[in-house]
Amino acid sequence: MRSMTGFGRGTNDKGGIKYAVEISSVNHKYFDVNYRMASQLIQFQERIKETLKDEIDRGRVDVAIFVLEGYKNQKVAINYHLAKEYVRSVAGLKKTLNLKGDITIADVIRLPEIFRVYEDRQVGWEQLKEAVLSALAVFVRSREREGARIRKDFVQRINCLKKLLDGIIKTTNRSKGDNKKRIEEKVKNNYKDVKMDQTRVFTEVSLMVEKSDISEEITRLRSHINEFFHIIDAAGTKGRKLDFLVQEFLREINTIGSKCNNTEISHMVVRFKEELEKIREQVQNVE
Repeated sequence: MRSMTGFGRGTNDKGGIKYAVEISSVNHKYFDVNYRMASQLIQFQERIKETLKDEIDRGRVDVAIFVLEGYKNQKVAINYHLAKEYVRSVAGLKKTLNLKGDITIADVIRLPEIFRVYEDRQVGWEQLKEAVLSALAVFVRSREREGARIRKDFVQRINCLKKLLDGIIKTTNRSKGDNKKRIEEKVKNNYKDVKMDQTRVFTEVSLMVEKSDISEEITRLRSHINEFFHIIDAAGTKGRKLDFLVQEFLREINTIGSKCNNTEISHMVVRFKEELEKIREQVQNVE
């Protein structure tokens, strides 16, 4: 199991240009990548994205690339044509306005866009890829460590749900006879002066008891608990499956809460939903 949050940093160990790559991520419904890099590296964005997709299924991923070495090859280019045009224009202005004074080299170098600084180096994908893969390996391990902590929390909380469900089952079994007796007494007390068909009364009471029966919901919750354990132990991404399963948990426990009039069961339903909400929050962190 992997978390959607993580961080990794890696560098390349060979080549004329030394790169450092940092990869970080936060929760997101889909896979989304944001870049922070020098303009000459933009050409590699798609290759970087494809490399990340081999290990990342979901999350908002930020990739920052720094050049550690390589600037020693900086050079200066002179725009001779523009410099000549400046000098020619100034000479013409001097002649037209009958001005005195000579144009010096100090005047020329202060003119805009005469000089341009550039880096005489070849930017290669292989060197950059090495740094990306190094950062990605650290990043994945950090996600797995956080995922292991989340899994441990899941196991504790699902076991808590299992105990609460067992408590609901025991209380339900204990109160089945009491519910039937309570309904029968209520019918007799409210309609004691009315002549009724005993068979009809028995049928109506049975229907009322059946409406409050939660055996189907209990069966489905047991199945969901088993499925939850299966998903967190299976290979592959799990976040979307767990998110859907939590919604199914909530549907069944809400039905139990609406069917039961037992105060003890109602309290357990509330506790069940509290634990379920904590699980739901954690599921948002799972890849």
